[in-house]
Amino acid sequence: MGRGLERTAYRPPPDPGRVDLVADRENCVVETVVVFQGQRRVKEGEAVRLGQVLIEGGLYGFTSPPIRLPFVQEWPPTPDKPLGPLVARGQVIARCSYEGYLEAPLVREEPVPTGRRRRQLRLRWGDRDILLLGGPVPAAEYREVSRRTAGFAGWRNWLPPVELDMVAYEEVRVHRVPVPEAEAVQAAVREYLARLTWQLHPGTGQVAGAPAVEVSTRTPESLGVRIRVETREAIGRPQPAATGTPGREEPNVGGHPDI
Repeated sequence: MGRGLERTAYRPPPDPGRVDLVADRENCVVETVVVFQGQRRVKEGEAVRLGQVLIEGGLYGFTSPPIRLPFVQEWPPTPDKPLGPLVARGQVIARCSYEGYLEAPLVREEPVPTGRRRRQLRLRWGDRDILLLGGPVPAAEYREVSRRTAGFAGWRNWLPPVELDMVAYEEVRVHRVPVPEAEAVQAAVREYLARLTWQLHPGTGQVAGAPAVEVSTRTPESLGVRIRVETREAIGRPQPAATGTPGREEPNVGGHPDI
């Protein structure tokens, strides 16, 4: 008996239409524009807003053959006749500024052992935890030093759900240690840069220069530190354009979370 072949018609992927490259950051100044496909809509040194079209997904030509006139500096001229939509491709590098506010503590709590210890022997049976020896830990502040667990021998593939834990605790006293202002400010800067790193585009985002730091508030317990950072990163993301006239800018959408 012969085997039939199932034939299916080839279905090409749907036409994405016009897809622009728009800015996904704010407070940015364009530094470099590289267009692989599409029409650039920004120039170097231009401040862009969130959602602004950077590279338009449109194919353009000339209404009439371009003629170079004398004393005209701009050449070649910009195409002015829309021919059809396409997917914009390129890269826009910009310098972006970020600003954040952090509280830097001026007092650090450090646990110091007092030398007093307590050991416990506990039986764990399923969800139950039974104290066999040692009694409760008497200290208000303590930390676990060591834990050893022992199980019981089973039979064939069966293991009893019972374990013994031997736990050692030591008493600690919490001491309040003053932190120098310079050290507190540096800790706040490191924390802010660590948060900012998660928002930068992998491979293109990098911090440019040293952060600008300003102490805005001061209390006996903490400092209010305002930090400004400048980065150099790619700011474009693809966004399907609404049907309309080529070159039309879409409303601001999306964005990045505040730090």
